[in-house]
Amino acid sequence: MVANEAIRSRAAILDETVKKWGWEKIVTQNDPAAFGNLPGFFDVIIVDAPCSGEGMFRGELLSEKVSRKHISLL
Repeated sequence: MVANEAIRSRAAILDETVKKWGWEKIVTQNDPAAFGNLPGFFDVIIVDAPCSGEGMFRGELLSEKVSRKHISLL
């Protein structure tokens, strides 16, 4: 498994998380665009896209945080 974290300070956290799962892994700190040079190299690609900010809604009503227009985008 290859796990990539572009932000150096978070790469160690990713490494520890994957280690807990018990998988053989390589953790890299590359710009994700660099993987475009490896077509067909990976069997599966999983993306943990940037945070949606949903955790920010805890303890408050969703309607107080965002408008109906924003909700339709979720």
